[in-house]
Parts: sequence; C-alpha cells; structure tokens
Amino acid sequence: MSFLLTLARESLPEVLEVSRWQWIASSGFDLAPPIHHSRHQAWIRKKGHSHSPAHREVMFPLYGKKVFGLCGKVYRCAPGAVFLFDHYEARDWVASPWQNKESASVLWLHFFRNPRCYLTYNTVSQDGKGKVFREVSQRVYTGELVEKVMTAWDAHKAAPAGRWHWERLKALLTALLLDILEHTEARVPEGHQQKVIQAMQEYIATHLGEDLSLELLARVAGYSPYFFHRIFREYSGKTVKEFINQLRYEKACGLLRQSMSVASAAQALGFSSPYSFSRFFKAMSGVSPKHWRQYNVRPAQG
Repeated sequence: MSFLLTLARESLPEVLEVSRWQWIASSGFDLAPPIHHSRHQAWIRKKGHSHSPAHREVMFPLYGKKVFGLCGKVYRCAPGAVFLFDHYEARDWVASPWQNKESASVLWLHFFRNPRCYLTYNTVSQDGKGKVFREVSQRVYTGELVEKVMTAWDAHKAAPAGRWHWERLKALLTALLLDILEHTEARVPEGHQQKVIQAMQEYIATHLGEDLSLELLARVAGYSPYFFHRIFREYSGKTVKEFINQLRYEKACGLLRQSMSVASAAQALGFSSPYSFSRFFKAMSGVSPKHWRQYNVRPAQG
C-alpha cells in the first residue's frame, strides 16, 4: 500500500470509493451544498484569513473532519470531498483557531502552465495540539494527464453550463488523484528538491506582477521560508530576491523595447508606483527607464 493510502487508512472507504466523492467548486453539477456556519463565515471575512492564488488548486482530505471556506461559503471538509479552486478564487488561508485541536490531513495539488502543464503536490497535516507538518513534502508531477485536466478545466470555465465539460473534468481529476494516491511513497525521490526549485522558478517567471514574497513562495513550495531560501540558493546560485529581480529586469527591458510606458511597465511587473519601478530599474541598469529606452530602442524607419 502506498504511503498516502496508509496515511488515510482510517478513511479508505471514503477515499477510494469514487462514487461516494462529493465535489465542491464555484461552478459545476451535483455539487455538495454549503453549510450554515456563522462563526466560520465571520472569521473568513477578516483580513488575512483568505487567500486567492493565481494558480489552480485541488484539495483532497485524507483524514479528519473540519470545515473550509470557498468564495465566502463554508463546506464540510472530510475524506471523500474534492475541492476545486479556480484562478483567483478566495479560499481559507489557514485553519480557523477553534479547529486547531482536531487532527486532520489533506492532499494539495497546485497546477501550473509554463508553457506545458505540470503540478506540484504535498500534504498538510495537523495534530491534536495544533502543530502543522507535512508527511509528504512538495513533489512534482508531469505528463499527459495533467495537460488533459487543465484543458478540460479551461473548457468548463469557458462553458460552465455545459455538463459534458464538467463530467470530463471530474473523470480526469479522479484518475489523477487515484494515480497520486497509489504511487506516492514515503521516501522523497532522488533529485526531488532540485525539481521543486525548477518548478518554483517557472512559477516566479509566470507571476512577476504578483506577490512573490519569500513567505508565499515557501508556502507554495511546501517548505519553511528559511529552508526554501537555503535550497533555492543552493540549486539556482542566486537568492530568491536576486532571481526575482533579474527576471523582472529582463522583463522590464522587453516591455520598454515594445514602447510600453513606464507606468504600464510598473503595473505589469507588480510595482506599487512608477517611481518605485524607476528606482528599481536604475539600481539594476545604472540609468532610468527613459534613458535606457532612448539608447536601446531605435526609432522605426519611415
């Protein structure tokens, strides 16, 4: 038996009997209904308790029973539930405080595209004392099945009233989840950390205009900020900040070559103002964006 199935051994009927799975998403057919939980709804409305990642995610509980928020609604989070989070959909960031003493574990899938589709997955568990840990650290999963899931998800998003796309998405996600459940072992595969850093480098490259704080990147990678910073430098030869700055500078040069305004370039790269962008660009190149463009972009010949 694989490590994940051993982890979920007390809930195997709910985990393995796909006919009993309850699907939870912002759109679809025959979805599990939300529940009334005024305390949790009030909690998720507070600043800092929700997260809206740019990438798609799937959450699959392995053991334990809790509640979880999606788009302002509350759902039962127990084995057999499959949560789908589309781009930028608000979901709980951490467990609500009154659930800290309830042991539980969930499998997280994070989907990316750059340009081919891939995903990373890990487990997030909590013991009866509120300690959060990971039995399975971040791992990378690639292949045709991930491509098909993303294509089906795109089709469902484009036509949410079409049942065919929804049923195809469910079938493909079911196959994907079962494959991960069956083949994940406790031992971390050789070269795993390097693959995770490569995946995170691709994530950074496709999210340059968004929050790229060390804390958020470490959370996506499934590591502590300190450990993530250390192995990122080990495998990339640069710190996280140095890597982000270099990519943002290269992207900025490309945008300026396309005659994009300084204000538009600043917004595209996630800077708070044109001034902060200009200060960053001058620190990287030695000149202001306007002067750089003057000497690096030739005017079109008439």
